[in-house]
Amino acid sequence: MCAVPLLFTWVVLTWADIPADIRTVSTREGEDAILPCGLDSPVNLEQEVFDWKRDEQEVFFYDMGKHYNNNGRGGQDPQFVGRVRLLPGGLRTGNASVILSDPTEEDSGVYKCIFPHLGLTRRIRLIVVVEPRLRLEIKEAPLSSGWARLCCVSRGGQPQPRGLEWQTQDGNVIPAEGAPTAAADVKGHHSISQCVKVTEPGIYTCLVRQEGVHPAVRDTIQVFALSAAQVLRMLAGRHPAEADRISPGC
Repeated sequence: MCAVPLLFTWVVLTWADIPADIRTVSTREGEDAILPCGLDSPVNLEQEVFDWKRDEQEVFFYDMGKHYNNNGRGGQDPQFVGRVRLLPGGLRTGNASVILSDPTEEDSGVYKCIFPHLGLTRRIRLIVVVEPRLRLEIKEAPLSSGWARLCCVSRGGQPQPRGLEWQTQDGNVIPAEGAPTAAADVKGHHSISQCVKVTEPGIYTCLVRQEGVHPAVRDTIQVFALSAAQVLRMLAGRHPAEADRISPGC
């Protein structure tokens, strides 16, 4: 939390494009991701064959107990070596799901879980969310004005945040000053900013929401109220002419 004084004269990819047979999984960068794959009935898969692929990359191949992690097979794509393992206890209940460790943005994409002997394929779209970095600041706080403009800048988010909002300490949304400003760099990392005007001291929170990820990314800023005497002392040091125009009793 950062604290900023506010001077007062009294005591801030559309889902329609995804085919219906693809299941979407979202995870934060660095958090283990479970890629789900199972049959419609609890069949024991320990003596079955299935293959996890992303495009032409070999992610994980299981062949009746043999797989990359027990030296039973070779050919795993270097990107996934040592990072993919079976979901514990899943095979006995018809579950061929795997766990992808320490995912990065480069792991995002469509994965296929293929059962060649059964003629079945499951598709999973993995979205590795890169959390944005937030910067909160006061853009404007005129001396003795009784208000301040708080701005929140979200940088580096992927996928594009669904929205940004300011809330009071009670969770009430503060009306924004116009539409948020958005931009993206060449890597597809998104930035978005939004400003609000506040007229009371307190703790204000900026929230940025991303599709499929909870809770929202947030940060807070605290605004303090100063008494009339404090304002006058600051004005006397910084703007003597303005201080002379303000009555000590205000």
